[in-house]
Amino acid sequence: MEAKDYEPKYPVPDYIKDTGADYQHTVAHQVAYDFSIYLHLKNQRGGKPMHELIAALQDHAIELICTGLMGTVTVMIRNMVKALKKMQKDNQAEKHGLQSLLRDRLLQSYKYWKNRGYMDYDEKESWLNMYNDYHTLGENGVMDGVKEEVQRLPLQAKEDNA
Repeated sequence: MEAKDYEPKYPVPDYIKDTGADYQHTVAHQVAYDFSIYLHLKNQRGGKPMHELIAALQDHAIELICTGLMGTVTVMIRNMVKALKKMQKDNQAEKHGLQSLLRDRLLQSYKYWKNRGYMDYDEKESWLNMYNDYHTLGENGVMDGVKEEVQRLPLQAKEDNA
């Protein structure tokens, strides 16, 4: 609906006509104009619309403030939940990535020591510590059999290359 199709509900007061202002811009302008005319006419009849509005706002100030705060708090909580879900998803991806890297490293070192035929004490202790960290990230049973084989490998003292 365009402004030219909109018919004002109230007559234009002379003091507004005298300004030469064009109030026919848009429908929104016309509606606002009609409301201002309504207020003007109500004031001429002895009504006090601004006082009524202020009194109504004062009477309902707490409700208005609480409603605004609840809306704000709701948006904040929704954003926090969304951020927490994203963090959980990212942490899960990092956990799986770290677990894959540890599994790969554990398998490589196991194959090396199995081909060599023995481990020294420090190598075994390091491998078992890495296995425990891997296992803490989430039990999936893939490495349990490898752990048993590592524990069966013979221990031999470190060779000095000096």
